[in-house]
Amino acid sequence: VIAGYFALLMLAKREPAVWLKGRFLRLGLPFVASLVMLVPFMNLVCELSNFPLPEALRSWAANSLTSGGYWVRHLWFLIVLLYFCTAAAFVVMCAPNLKNAFSERSLDGWAARHFLIVLLVLGAIVGAWEALVLEGFYKAGLATLVPQQILRLDEVIIYMPWFVLGSVLARAQRTMERMRCFQVPVVLIAFVSTILWFAVYRDAHPMVERFVGAFAALAITQVIISVACSVLDRPMPVVRRLTDASFVIYLFHLPLITLWVWLAQPLTIAPILKALGALVLSFIGSYVIWLVIRRSRILTL
Repeated sequence: VIAGYFALLMLAKREPAVWLKGRFLRLGLPFVASLVMLVPFMNLVCELSNFPLPEALRSWAANSLTSGGYWVRHLWFLIVLLYFCTAAAFVVMCAPNLKNAFSERSLDGWAARHFLIVLLVLGAIVGAWEALVLEGFYKAGLATLVPQQILRLDEVIIYMPWFVLGSVLARAQRTMERMRCFQVPVVLIAFVSTILWFAVYRDAHPMVERFVGAFAALAITQVIISVACSVLDRPMPVVRRLTDASFVIYLFHLPLITLWVWLAQPLTIAPILKALGALVLSFIGSYVIWLVIRRSRILTL
């Protein structure tokens, strides 16, 4: 949602080709660097968490040669984001009036006045998309193909409605104003649908889990945005620093989590404490890495 929102805001200020070139530089270079430097290390640590060194090396080599998903790991997000950015730039190239056009005022106003109804309808639409289209993709046996494991087409299906929603909100001023407002009924929807999701996600058919999860995700997103707009919508040095560091934190957090999980295996403490420790140490480690990276023009690139 955030990516779609800011994509349309940036496309209103810049030419699509120039903006897209910047996206490929800012996302593509770190993606390639991480494929070479971070992911192989993370994969090896994962293998060491499960096997002794000789067997871990054999498994690491075998998976590196046969599994596409093994190479992209958490970087799938960058692949999918570049797809969506390319599509958004192409749409604006074909329809230049979208650069600064806003949603039809009467429709935008109606959606703002009936925000709760619109939220529920969107939940049903997105839920049906997630349930039916994704299930059809899996039923066709496409998920196990090596090219799909690299290209992450199933993630495209999952996240396309959310990127589109963010793009529409960037062009719907009055609806976005309601999106920024804290609303108790939406909190209740978020709470009930999340509880329901926890009740069904293990035992129900995946289509049911995805349908219910769409309502929970949509409502929780609105609550988070409204709280952020109330609490964080002013100059705050700590927010500025975390925003600057966020991409580095994203790239490094999972390799660091796998490292701490492996190192913590011999410790005889409660798993929840291990998990919390791994999260805290990974956040601190990622931020320290950002402090190092920002001092170098080459690493910052």
